[in-house]
Amino acid sequence: LEFVYGSKLDFDSLRVTSPIIASIGSTLASIHSLKIDAIRAAGMPDYSAADVRESRLAELDRAASTGRIPATLLQRWESALEDLDLFRFQPTVIHGNFVGANVLELGDEVSGVLGWSNLEIGDPATDFIGFAAYDELFDAVKFAYFERRDEADANLAQRATLYSELEIANFLVTSLASGNTEDADW
Repeated sequence: LEFVYGSKLDFDSLRVTSPIIASIGSTLASIHSLKIDAIRAAGMPDYSAADVRESRLAELDRAASTGRIPATLLQRWESALEDLDLFRFQPTVIHGNFVGANVLELGDEVSGVLGWSNLEIGDPATDFIGFAAYDELFDAVKFAYFERRDEADANLAQRATLYSELEIANFLVTSLASGNTEDADW
């Protein structure tokens, strides 16, 4: 095993003009362009668009059962998850946890990607969740990605934003399940 040089990337410190943005988009496009057959042959999880949608609906049901999610928010999420057009995407190889702590930078370039335990075939929007809270930055990364991967679907950003919101609901469910009401009340 060789050492991968670089520092962990802090998404909070990134700006639209950061030179590394192009490298991030290119890195994501490269991951999403990996050969699916090789990942299947390795026995990694393989999810269709319908599987992804059903899984997200199940997450929503768990969150709704807590009784702590406002009805208008539940309705908005449910409407999005019921929109079949939103889930018309071609599954790709995804990292599954593309966050700053797993991305190394060196000289304004991505030098490595760590944390491959969530590698699977699924929705490429999953790898954009970490950028969804940063509107302009999200757009910059998305545009850099589309420069390298033009077959990506137009609804990728909308799904990534939805998934980032559902992460908060999942945090609530996990906190309640573990008895951590302090975090659940946050």
